[in-house]
Amino acid sequence: MLKSLLTIIMALFVGLALAQATSAIGDETANADQGNEKSKAVPADAKRKAAKEMVLPPGFKARKRGNLTLYCIRGKATGTRFPTEDCYDEPGLRDYILKREASNREFEQRRAICSNASVCAP
Repeated sequence: MLKSLLTIIMALFVGLALAQATSAIGDETANADQGNEKSKAVPADAKRKAAKEMVLPPGFKARKRGNLTLYCIRGKATGTRFPTEDCYDEPGLRDYILKREASNREFEQRRAICSNASVCAP
């Protein structure tokens, strides 16, 4: 009885030691403070140009209407088969992107809430 108890305890200690040794995966990654590379200075003009250029979400296409640039996406309205095209100017598109990101965050937050103790309990 004593031998089997000691064997079980030793097996638990060995298992615990192995679990701690394999859980140190992130220790080899370099931190921002450890980087040896010097950051390159970016001219102010390049920063302004990069901030001014807009990265379009998938499905959007830029269209010129006179002096105005519109960003349009094609789709179908709910309940109909007729194709629609929604166009936004630059501030409208930025608002659209922000609203979509907020909606995605809210969806992920609601999905992450535990609805059942058996699912959430470790």
